[in-house]
Amino acid sequence: MGASRRPTGTAALLPTTSTAHSHVSYRPDIDGLRAIAVLSVVAFHAFPDVLKGGFVGVDVFFVISGFLISKIIFGSLEHDRFSILDFYSRRVLRIVPALCLVLASCAVTGWFLLLPGELKQLGKHLVGGTTFVSNIVLMRESGYFDTAAATKPLLHLWSLGVEEQFYVFWPMLLFLAWKRRFGFLLTTAAIAAASFIFNIAISTSSPAWDFYSPLSRVWELMIGGMLAWVNIHKPNTFDRAKNWLAPLGLLLILLALYLFNSKDFYPSWRALLPTLGAFLVIAGGPDAWLNKKLIGSKIPVAFGLISYPLYLWHWPILTFARIAYGGSLLPSIALGAVALSVLLASITFALVEKPIRSAKNRTSLAYTLLSLLVIVGATGTVVYENDGFPFRMKDRESFTKYFDNTPPELQFSTRNDYPRWYRLDCDFFKFDDWRKGAMVRTPKERIASSCYMRDPRKAHAVMLWGDSHAQQLYHGLAKELPSDWGILVGASSGCNPKIESSDSNEDYCIRSNWFALQTAAREKPDVVIVAQRTDHDFQTMKAIAAKLRAAGVPKILFAGPAPEWDASLPTIIARDWWLHTPKRTFSHVDKKFIEENDSLKAQFKGNGIGGYLDIVSTFCNEDGCLTYLGDDRMAGIITADYGHLTFKASDYLASKLLVGAVTTPGP
Repeated sequence: MGASRRPTGTAALLPTTSTAHSHVSYRPDIDGLRAIAVLSVVAFHAFPDVLKGGFVGVDVFFVISGFLISKIIFGSLEHDRFSILDFYSRRVLRIVPALCLVLASCAVTGWFLLLPGELKQLGKHLVGGTTFVSNIVLMRESGYFDTAAATKPLLHLWSLGVEEQFYVFWPMLLFLAWKRRFGFLLTTAAIAAASFIFNIAISTSSPAWDFYSPLSRVWELMIGGMLAWVNIHKPNTFDRAKNWLAPLGLLLILLALYLFNSKDFYPSWRALLPTLGAFLVIAGGPDAWLNKKLIGSKIPVAFGLISYPLYLWHWPILTFARIAYGGSLLPSIALGAVALSVLLASITFALVEKPIRSAKNRTSLAYTLLSLLVIVGATGTVVYENDGFPFRMKDRESFTKYFDNTPPELQFSTRNDYPRWYRLDCDFFKFDDWRKGAMVRTPKERIASSCYMRDPRKAHAVMLWGDSHAQQLYHGLAKELPSDWGILVGASSGCNPKIESSDSNEDYCIRSNWFALQTAAREKPDVVIVAQRTDHDFQTMKAIAAKLRAAGVPKILFAGPAPEWDASLPTIIARDWWLHTPKRTFSHVDKKFIEENDSLKAQFKGNGIGGYLDIVSTFCNEDGCLTYLGDDRMAGIITADYGHLTFKASDYLASKLLVGAVTTPGP
């Protein structure tokens, strides 16, 4: 299962404190900076191949929030007029109205559009959104058997969770520091340093925790907090440099948008670019030429004012559009979804946010809004506890329930004994820890000896090397190979095969590849099959072949990509093909993998580096790709998710292609 290093589909936008309605003087350039951030995030979600680093908008917003909130609290405490009740009332009035509206809209839309498993997950995310712990919920779901990000309408609320958790501890901590006469700047800087060090320390070993945890993110808000202290106590610090600070800051943000992508470990050190960029733009002040003439001009400010509702609306709309239209969106549909998001955000700002912010009885209104939030959360609980109300789709209830693989239960995988047949006892990924809520890259200490030691009773051996798309071949080979063949496994989930490896204690993929090479050199299997989901690079394959030949492996086979679908195949069948499921089709097939297969076939012709296993041609012909084998679509379905072969499909592939390629004499 190919996986990116950064949890896909995410972004964050939390412009929840409007400078126009707070204790600090209004700065149009900050609303303009919000516009840069929100439009970057929206562009990334709508057109991910165009602006690959758009997710850094979250970091810009964290700095803005840290600056504004800290300035409010610093000023209030130093003038002895800080009120916890007033602070949280203001937060409720800023955050909850639009949030309740969007959450309720998602619940209603999900009722009519989502399958039971999807609606059940939405119920859980409603609870996470209303309790501001979405980041924790999503962190526990991050992993290989997780539902695709594109089917989670509330995925974007992870960042709201981070910020609200900051709102809980920060006022209390500053109040305590004020009473104990600790310096605000020293307190802020110390927290920033500790958080940044923690972020760097876990960035490669626990990427999901690093991405979602408030502990590894709070340094970004503290950057804004330190600037707030300087702005209050030394307001003229940056005056002489203001006209180059703002352009430099904008340049850093633009560089982050251009340089980074979803495969990078993040935030790590990379988040320094957008956060320092936001720091410099704000430090430039409202009178810096760039801030006054461009960033603080009318159009950016207009988008900045609606940035919070725009963020709340855009991701659910894009998600429901992908679900309704099946997978990737045409540019025209994505553009329409963005336009609808802007429209709804403008209406929400004008008819919901503005009237509430100007209301007189603010405390009682805050309690009313919190009550509404509780009702929405309770609704989510009921939806989750009732498994997404499968009676809504009674005719396909048993089908969707059978393929439900929601983490951490993973009913389908557990029922069908996937851990055994994917040889997770050979996988260096800590799968059991992930099911308990941890997501770490540190490897297991040991794997089963049968993974790396030949069975002396078997005359021949084949070794699988790669990721879960190598693991999926095991069942078919175990069933179809002659009895004198044994199988070694050097595969770990999400690990592309590479010769750059070591006995790492920090990265399970590095250790897995090292172990596979050590096994090949020591056991000298008759055949090694190298397989991975995507990112097939011919030069890397040549290097792997040379390394294996030098180790004494006589035969090397490279597996091409398997056909993939733009969503889970059972979901496609239940939603779009229930009345008539085509046996073969190109509809919903991800053409990228077919094109990659064609390219690899051409490169392998006559090159002599090894054999090529054309998996695509085994399942696809001119009439399309197989959706199921035999007469029963549930028993014979090709894949139970986007592209991992079921056992029946693995057996079919082994009998049609793999066994002959493995057992035929010759290199």
